[in-house]
Amino acid sequence: MRSVTVLLISAAKPYFFALYDENGGMIEQESCDKPLTESLYALMSAADRRYSIGRVLYVNGPGSFMGLKLGFVFMRAFALARKIDFAACGSFAITGGAPVFSHKNRWFVKNGSSIELISFENPPENRLIPPEKLNMADFSGDTAPRYLLPAV
Repeated sequence: MRSVTVLLISAAKPYFFALYDENGGMIEQESCDKPLTESLYALMSAADRRYSIGRVLYVNGPGSFMGLKLGFVFMRAFALARKIDFAACGSFAITGGAPVFSHKNRWFVKNGSSIELISFENPPENRLIPPEKLNMADFSGDTAPRYLLPAV
């Protein structure tokens, strides 16, 4: 069975679930506007039936508090149960530094080494989408979610 890497982007809607080959090239991706609690198990189960999942990755924020929490818990539990690699990267590594949606008209913006919350009248385009090719240098074992806002 073909070995794949799974990448979950749950920091903003739509959520993305992408599969990559051993060279880091994207095989397929799926976006989902449904709640993560309803879709993540089904997406992972379908991938697990078709491929041998050798590594799981997720984007650990900043972004949606609930999306980050659910993504972390599910992907970490899957990696532990399977005894496979688990790693994370920040949202800005995926967007190339572009703003990341927070809530309402507010976006996280990276300003040097700090991250600010800024309002936009005309929101920027969502660039938190899976890359065509994974850059594993962006991922590390520092997998804790990056919550920048307090829970509501």
